[in-house]
Amino acid sequence: MWRWLLAILWVCGCGESKPLDPLDPDSFPRFSGTVTVEAGGRTNVYEYDRDGNKLRIVPQVSTTATADQRMAIIVDQEAGTSTAISWGRRQYYVQPLSGLSGRPAPIQWPLGERKERSRIESRKSLEPEIVDGHTCAVEAVTMRSSAQAAYNLKVWSASDLRGFPMRIETADGPAPITVTFRNVALDPVRDPAIFQVPEGFTNAASGT
Repeated sequence: MWRWLLAILWVCGCGESKPLDPLDPDSFPRFSGTVTVEAGGRTNVYEYDRDGNKLRIVPQVSTTATADQRMAIIVDQEAGTSTAISWGRRQYYVQPLSGLSGRPAPIQWPLGERKERSRIESRKSLEPEIVDGHTCAVEAVTMRSSAQAAYNLKVWSASDLRGFPMRIETADGPAPITVTFRNVALDPVRDPAIFQVPEGFTNAASGT
């Protein structure tokens, strides 16, 4: 089920002021923000930075967490890899994205199926709502995956952020899922080094 979520934010969004389609995988390749994923009675919060084919995910942990519990995940779609970085151990571990097909979000999200593999069957406009201080257009959407499974979404897209999907939810599948963004910045200025393994960290698989 995560694959339809993975497809939503993919490639274009470069400098135009007109709203973009929040369900078009060619939208919003460069953004940063905090995302809360609620699924199966559990809530997890992540810091997101996305720059084209690269995504940096930092799980939020409590202030009492040890250094070993602090980590980051760097996804490189072009290289086809996911790299987990442990700050406490000063190590990293690389896995192929092809081996993560059964993993939950956010390791895959929003990298999954391209638009040619998932299609919109219907969409209906609902009353606007506010999410994180942004006035959002709200839509009820029915989509169908490449495996012909139908799923229903509710999508909130911010009018002042060119249609960025501030919230996406579905009740389909084994458990309801809600993904909510806050503190979103489009095309942020940042250090490219955040998408790289820090110097001095060793490969946990090889010890080098």
